[in-house]
Amino acid sequence: MGRADLTVVCSDEDAARMGELYGLAAERVTVIPNGFDETRVRPPSGPERARARAALGIGEREYAGLFLGSDTLPNREGLARLVDRVFPALATAGFRLLVVGGIARALGSRREPWLIAHGETDQLEPFLHAADAGLNPVTTGGGSNVKLPTYLGAGLAAVTTAFGLRGYAPLRPWTILAEPEDMAGIVRERPQGWRARGLEPPPAIGEYAWGRLGERLGDQLEARLGRGTGTRATAAAGGGAPARAASGGRT
Repeated sequence: MGRADLTVVCSDEDAARMGELYGLAAERVTVIPNGFDETRVRPPSGPERARARAALGIGEREYAGLFLGSDTLPNREGLARLVDRVFPALATAGFRLLVVGGIARALGSRREPWLIAHGETDQLEPFLHAADAGLNPVTTGGGSNVKLPTYLGAGLAAVTTAFGLRGYAPLRPWTILAEPEDMAGIVRERPQGWRARGLEPPPAIGEYAWGRLGERLGDQLEARLGRGTGTRATAAAGGGAPARAASGGRT
């Protein structure tokens, strides 16, 4: 870290931590949040949603909550809250839980009728299209939870703990805050995302699209590492001694 001209982190909290751990000056750290691939993550059309739900066996009147994640301890703890506390309380009321990604391994042999599991996949679209809400019950961990802007980019209602919102303060108006003990009650109300409410894509969510984040990073590299008027950083332009950038804290 000390040799890098610029260190990229995904949240203000991580930027502060870099200063504490490595003594990095603020001008040598930039925050570029985790985001989503807007070329693939989008709200479904009516027929796309119907096909996705039918393929997963989700009934027309059922409400589906989605938990995306890799197999990490914070996600395991969050999943345990969903399968041990939240969804058993909703099981007879027409609710289903989709668990998608490496975290599905943590389910072991569980096969409750309200549970739908799918392992690691780069094809998230069918699950995002089938769901009504994205759930983020995490209370520990570093970096930020990329599942949150992914849910919102797909138009879902996003139910998250306050901790799960770290790194995404501008998205607060588009999320529903609920601590684990309150999540069953919130989900029972069947919250709707911006797509289901017939709203246009909120500009705040668009700021977390990969294309927009790439522009922001390019601007930061040019402003902080560029040499001379109108020049790009030497790491990008290939001239002179190479500028060095380090990336930190993305999970």
